[in-house]
This record gives sequence, structure tokens and C-alpha cells, in this order.
Amino acid sequence: MYFYGYIIYFLVWPTCFAFILWPLTKKPKPRGYRDLSYNALRSMTIIIYNPKLNDQIIVKNSGFELNRKDFMTIFWNEWLNDEVINIYASLIADRSNNNNDLPKVYAFNSFFYSTLSSNGYDRVKRWTKNKDIFENQIIIVPIHLSIHWCLVVIDLEERKMDYYDSLHQDNFECLELLQEYLINESMDKRQIPLDMNGWQFNFLRNIPPQRNISDCGVFSCLFAEFASRRAPITFTQEHIPYFRERIAYQVLRKELSV
Repeated sequence: MYFYGYIIYFLVWPTCFAFILWPLTKKPKPRGYRDLSYNALRSMTIIIYNPKLNDQIIVKNSGFELNRKDFMTIFWNEWLNDEVINIYASLIADRSNNNNDLPKVYAFNSFFYSTLSSNGYDRVKRWTKNKDIFENQIIIVPIHLSIHWCLVVIDLEERKMDYYDSLHQDNFECLELLQEYLINESMDKRQIPLDMNGWQFNFLRNIPPQRNISDCGVFSCLFAEFASRRAPITFTQEHIPYFRERIAYQVLRKELSV
């Protein structure tokens, strides 16, 4: 009796589990990317199908916390909130600082730009009290505009500031404000005037547009990830479901692969 029970368990359970995992597999992805492993999908499924974890913190990194409810927004085609954006940006910075083959990256959190734009430099200058952002090659600035996520990538080495918006809109005020911030920060922390002659300020158009109202946060995360490696962007809207799963797993294990 027990023997047949074990046979049924080992034959039926993997099939049932595979059925549960099926919605997380077989999504279009760019060339060079692989499907997530069975173990990766399994680790996420345990969280997905356990609503009792809703308010439980499942990820902590660089002072940011993510509970299951926020984590689930990555999966269900929802708008990403600050917690997800900040965790992912911190992972990008962690990877760059642990890999000498990549540009050194500093990532501001999502509250930096809104505070700077609302209250000016004096309200944010203490945020980098013990840091010299100019020691980095790339600075990532998430831009939160009401219900839309954009991104600015400041490349100190290549002397340029790129504005990424998956709706392809311009924001001159943003780039002017960040230019002013860099000048003030250089004087405040290093007592050195920052010469920005010859800098390029770009609103990128050769980037994939979003085709819905909820994926702007995912696009911004991916723009930051590709830019942090100075890699050409190879994804499109059709790849976003795959990257939502990939981002979720990277957040869960607190590590980005190159």
C-alpha cells in the first residue's frame, strides 16, 4: 500500500508541479538569454502560491526591504513601486563594485530626484556626506514622474547624460536640474569647479517603447542594467514577460548575472 503511494507521489507530484510552473516558462527572450532553471522557478513558485507571506519581508539589500506583496508586482504585469526599483538599482551597483570588468556604478534611490526637484540641492547634499560620487564612472538616477518611471544615466567617463523614457518624451528640466546638481556637488564635496563644456545631453530615441501602461518600471530597470554594462539594448516589449521573471529571480537571490 505504502509502496504504491510512494510511486504515485513521485510520478504525479512532478507533473503537478510542472503544471504550476508552466505559466512561468516559455516566453520570448532576446538571443543570448536562457530560460530560467527549474530550481529558479521552483524557488519563486513557493512564494507566489503562499499568500500567507504577503506582508513578510522576503528580500533585504542596501537598506531596502521588499515584502511578498511588492515582489508579486514584478510577476503580474503590474506597475513597479519604489521598493522594487530601489532593490534592483542597488543590485546593479553591487554587481559593478564586485566586478572589475564592469564600469563602477553609483545608484541613487528613487526618492533622490523627487527631493532634489521639490526642495533643491541643500536637501540632498547630506545624502552623499561620506561618498564621492565622482569616483564612479556611471551614476544611475531613477526618475519618478507621478505614475511613470524614467531613468537618467550619467556617464562621468564619457561626459554625457542620457535620458531613458519608454514613452519617448523629453524632460529638459530634469537634465538641467541634474547638471546643476553635479556642479554643486563637486564644489561642496571636492571644492573643485566641474567643467561641463563638451558634455552631451541626450533624449534617447533608439530605445524600445512600451506598449502598455504598466511596464515603465521594468523598462527603466532594464535600461539601467544594460547601461551599467555599456551594453547595446537588445530587448523589446515582447521580451518583458521573460524579463519580469528574470528580475524577480535576481531580486530573490540578490545577485545579477553579467
